Amino acid sequence: MASVWLGRDSVLDRPVAVKVLADAIGSDPEFLARFRREARVAAGLSHPNLIDVYDLAEVDERPYLVMEYVPGEPLADLIANRRPLDCERLAAELLGALDHIHTAGIVHRDVKTGNVLITPDDQAKLIDFGIALPRGATSLTRTGHLIGTARYLAPEVLAGEPATERNDLFSCGVLLRECAGSGELSAITAQLGEEDPDLRPVSAAAALAELERGATLFTGPPTQAHPPGWKRGGPTETMRLGGVPRVWRIRAAATLAIVAAVIGAAIVLVLVSSRSEGGRDVAANARRQGGLGEEQRTAPNPSNGRVGSAGSGSSTRRLSRTISATTAA
Repeated sequence: MASVWLGRDSVLDRPVAVKVLADAIGSDPEFLARFRREARVAAGLSHPNLIDVYDLAEVDERPYLVMEYVPGEPLADLIANRRPLDCERLAAELLGALDHIHTAGIVHRDVKTGNVLITPDDQAKLIDFGIALPRGATSLTRTGHLIGTARYLAPEVLAGEPATERNDLFSCGVLLRECAGSGELSAITAQLGEEDPDLRPVSAAAALAELERGATLFTGPPTQAHPPGWKRGGPTETMRLGGVPRVWRIRAAATLAIVAAVIGAAIVLVLVSSRSEGGRDVAANARRQGGLGEEQRTAPNPSNGRVGSAGSGSSTRRLSRTISATTAA
């Protein structure tokens, strides 16, 4: 349908991408109308995950678009080459881009891996609005013809129903399954890929909210930065497992360990204190009894008026045994 060339803006001195309509269809009013519509649609949008359109012009009756040049590779090539990808970040960026165009009243209708560029810093860019339609616009396709790539089309579109925003969500789900494989993003891709459109998220914004709430269970190794608002790696990892952030589990375990240590130390101190108090009581009793014996030994003898032993040897032995027994206890 069109070829894309690398050009240079001589006024602003910057590289640009130039999309030129092919000769075979340049004179076709239908395709020409679609091409011009692409320019109007794309020029009215501004989002970090969408390609910017700078200008629309014609030379020798051949229209062309001047667009932002984005160095990068198609997502389809990266998947084919099995390059590691941060699929959660990709999901967040594509859903954000779809939310932006849907809010503007645009249905993309051809979301697929070939229409996503990945920049050198792993940012996703959704491209090609050549078949995008404003909501409620009259289709420019002939009766019985479908626009889009069959593998990514929602069942209701294949059945001939008009395209809606939920069709883009279905296509996005197919794309994400190709990126993530089995296991990764399983929750969100299952929602996006529902056969019944009424069971899909009501909007790209709703799907993005599910993703940010941790509706997905990421089982693969981290490869890139996490989507905004999330952290991954090291002791501060907040990847959700079973609905509870791992860092909370670690902190809870550490807190419980500290509480257990404090309680244990308190019990030991109470036991030591009790034994110490018991020892002091025994010593005090011994001293009191010892003092009583001393008084008995030095008390005046009423029978003869002399100072001497207050009791017999047997009494002294009984007192000694009493003190010994008390101390041992």
